[in-house]
This record gives sequence, C-alpha cells and structure tokens, in this order.
Amino acid sequence: MGNYRTVKYPPTAFWEVTAYCNHNCVHCFNYWRTDEEVKACMNKSMDTSEYLAIAEKIIKNQPARVIFTGGEPLVAFDKIKPALELLQENKISIAINTNAALITREMAEYFVRRRVGLFVSFPSANPEEFDRIVSTPGAYERVVEAMDICKDVGVIFSFNMVVSRINLHSIFETAQFLKERYGANLISITRVSEPINAIDRFDEYMLDEGDFAVYLENCCRVSDELDMKVKAASPITPCSIGTQEAYDLFAFAGGCEAGKSSYVVTAEGKVRACARDSKEYGDIQKEPFADIWERMSEWRDESMIPTECSGCEVREVCRGGCRVDGLPRKCKYNCLDTYSDLKRLPLVFQKTSEYLPRWNYDTYFVVQEYLRFVEEDFGMRISYRGNHVYCTKAFAEYIDSFRGKGFTLDEFSKKFELELDVARQALKGLRDKGIIQSSDY
Repeated sequence: MGNYRTVKYPPTAFWEVTAYCNHNCVHCFNYWRTDEEVKACMNKSMDTSEYLAIAEKIIKNQPARVIFTGGEPLVAFDKIKPALELLQENKISIAINTNAALITREMAEYFVRRRVGLFVSFPSANPEEFDRIVSTPGAYERVVEAMDICKDVGVIFSFNMVVSRINLHSIFETAQFLKERYGANLISITRVSEPINAIDRFDEYMLDEGDFAVYLENCCRVSDELDMKVKAASPITPCSIGTQEAYDLFAFAGGCEAGKSSYVVTAEGKVRACARDSKEYGDIQKEPFADIWERMSEWRDESMIPTECSGCEVREVCRGGCRVDGLPRKCKYNCLDTYSDLKRLPLVFQKTSEYLPRWNYDTYFVVQEYLRFVEEDFGMRISYRGNHVYCTKAFAEYIDSFRGKGFTLDEFSKKFELELDVARQALKGLRDKGIIQSSDY
C-alpha cells in the first residue's frame, strides 16, 4: 500500500559527464563548493575510452533516454561524442542540459544531424541580472549568440529559468524575450531550492511565502498572456498552491522521478537517485545495476513521505513533493516540502478537466515506425524519442503490429472493448508522447 511500482529498467538516466562548469550559478551546488573542491573538479579528466565503458553499462539498463548533465557537459564535448553516438546506436534518445555558452556552429550542426535536444538554462532577459546569477561577466551575450546559432541551424531546444529573489520579477519579460527571439512555446520556470552544500547561507536567494505566490502568479501570466506551455523542473505540491489557475497549471503536472523512473550516474560511474542529492548507492562499473536499484527502494516505498501527509487524499500521487527540498536544513528526507501548507488541507481546488479531442469513429491514427519495446514484469514500455508509456503486453503487441501503418478509432475501441471517450483518452496519451499521429493533427 503506497509503494511506488518498481521497474527493472528505469526509462531515464542522467549522466553527469563532468563536475566542472564554465558558469558559477548561485542556485547550483557548484557555487557553494570550497576552493579545494573546485580545484579537484578542474583537475579531474576522463578520456573517451572511460566514457565509452560507462555508456556500455548504461546501455545494459535499457533506458529510453540519457540526459547528459554536469557541471557543463559541453566542456567535455569532444570526449563524450563517441559515447553519445554509441547510446544512439542502441536506440536511446539523447538530450543535453547546458548553459549553451560553449556552443559553436559546428556543435549546433552536429546536434541537428544527431537529433540531440538541448535543455538550456536561461536565468534572465536582463543582461546584468543574467551575468550576476551565473557569476560570469559577458555570459548573457555569449549565450544569446549561441542560441541564435542554434535557432539558425534548426537545433531542438527548450529553456529552463530557475527563479530566486534575484530574478523573481523578471519572469514574464524573460519568457516574452525567449518567445519573441527564439519562437519558444514551452518554458520550464522552476523555483529555486537550497543546494545541499549551501549550509544556511542561502536565505538571500530563497523565495519566502509571499515570493512563492508571486512566482506562481507570474507563471500563470506567462501561460495566459504569452500562450506558452509552462512547466517546472521541480514538483510543486498541491497544498502549496493558493489559486485555481495555478492549481490547473502545476498540481500533479509532474512528480519526482528520482529513484522511481530515473537515476544519476556520475563521471566516475557512481550512482545516485537524485542529481541534487549527494548520497551514492553503488558503482555502475563494479556491480550489477539491479543491486544498486534495489538499494534505492527507500525512494519508492513510503519511508520518505512526510508523516504530516498521512491524512491527505492525494498522498499516493503527490508523495510529498521534492524529497531533497528540505534536506539541507532539516537533515532528513521525509520533511515537508518548503512551500507545503497544511492549512490548505483538505484541498479546496479540483483540477479542471483536460480537453479531450472529439475524434470520430473514422479518425485515423498512424503508428510511428521507429518505436522501442522493453519488457517489464508488469507489462511493456513503449518509447519514442525519449517519451514513453507503460501498457499491457497485449496492447503493445497491437501497437507493434501497426508500425508504419494505422487504424481507426472504431477499430481500436472494438479491439479493446472500450467506450468512446475511454478510447479517446488512451489514444490522446499515445499521441501526446509521439507514439501515434492522428489524421487531424
């Protein structure tokens, strides 16, 4: 009861290919490292063969996607390219989390050829504010120039803005800039969390309760006035939200995947559940991944859910939000998320129903040809370019039989004896993941 379903093959692997970064963002753990730790990061160097060895271990775990992170992964670009290509040869989708400052036209053209997507940190449209946050003079100009190149050659990218007190009032202007200059229709706007090594020195950057309300209000404004899809890279608990509009935008929009459907591999092969946590569970180069994954069971059972959440009706879905958010100050994983407010329980808002396409019986659906199927104990995982769904084996076999072909809504609903709206909902889930395309899309 309450335990998260355990998969054998987590669909997402984050690979921290280097701890070194050319920026020094105040919201990142790199900023709070000691001088000795910084020197150690700069002196660490891996060669191509070491990266390939770790890539081979990751491949055995059958992820749908690998996300290269750091530090700044493009610092090691030439060395990681063979590993990146080996992963792709094994039908694994690749994305890179980057500050983009090092991107050249040659790199950008490579990303287009290899279909590598970028998740770009962009803290502010205000140049002085940008440079202050990343602690690097001239960074804004370099990043804007690099993203101009990416847009020019057709790189796939999206942006993430981490919001602290420094840039709280620049949210709308930054989103507007990214939409107007780069055509961005999606943005992650993520509230800052205290790095685990900041040691009570982070107060001037943290959002207080009033700031958090302003943050939510501005996210809603971006969604409404700019018609952009707004996400957050860190989960927002339903009981931290004070308006219906923000509830519709963020409640249950994305939970914590750490130790449940994702894991982190360091440059040296150490494995962690969460990129923001320092706890290591093993070494992917020295022991079976299944043993390491089993040690992470605390992320899937109920032990990390705050006891204060025991009476909440959405406890099993929310699971308390980010489990590392309060760790630096409370020194435990099962503490309340910073902005959770028990006074909002029981929840007063209900999620507004999603729009369901009014497809007709003769609406035609084409199944993507290049799908990947991975068997789990409870069924199958179908993935396409990093997106995935879980389903029964019978459902997967049906989808597999139509690869490169298609079926109608009527045929699908009759095959699985589904009411029309239930069939529409199932097919919408597949379409949203790119696994199928509808004739009206």
